[in-house]
Amino acid sequence: MSKETVLARVEADLAERDFGNARDRLNTLVVENPDDLDLRARLATVYDTLGQPAMAGRYWFFQEERTGHGAKAVVAFERSCGGDALLMLSALKFQGDPERMPAHARALARLDALRQAVQERYGFMPRPYESSRMLGRGRGTLNSHARAELARDRPPRPRRRGTLVVLPRHLVDVRVFLGMLVIAGLAATGLVSILWWTYQAIR
Repeated sequence: MSKETVLARVEADLAERDFGNARDRLNTLVVENPDDLDLRARLATVYDTLGQPAMAGRYWFFQEERTGHGAKAVVAFERSCGGDALLMLSALKFQGDPERMPAHARALARLDALRQAVQERYGFMPRPYESSRMLGRGRGTLNSHARAELARDRPPRPRRRGTLVVLPRHLVDVRVFLGMLVIAGLAATGLVSILWWTYQAIR
């Protein structure tokens, strides 16, 4: 299906206020046309209409001009990534070729700024067209230093194995200690009760 046909259907979806369908169609177009920043901007507008400012900011990130509402959405996106350049670069999912976008000077400058920030913090320069694989496998995989830095910045989370939640060791130790205190308290209470009833029986 041609790009023009899909865009026509997007317009029909918007006219019917079917924003979910319009979003899905535009997402597909963005993947198929990674160098078209106008498509990203249209997708951002749909996310904004759906009340998802961080997602809107993700697709408005490469806008040449950021003003008013769009600028606030970009800030929301940056905050959702904790201001981490690597997470932002991965979330942007930019698969375009910078050499095909000479007219988008500011967009390219922002892309390069993120890549430079990643290099300064994590010690490697990510390829601009592999950003969506930055946290996965393949040529854009994180090196061990980058993984360690991300792990250090994130709070520990319980790990799930099926329906069983595996807690960090120090939390398990605390729970065991509290359980022992409860058992000891119950045992002491029972012992006092036995001694009391024995005393009453003797009397």
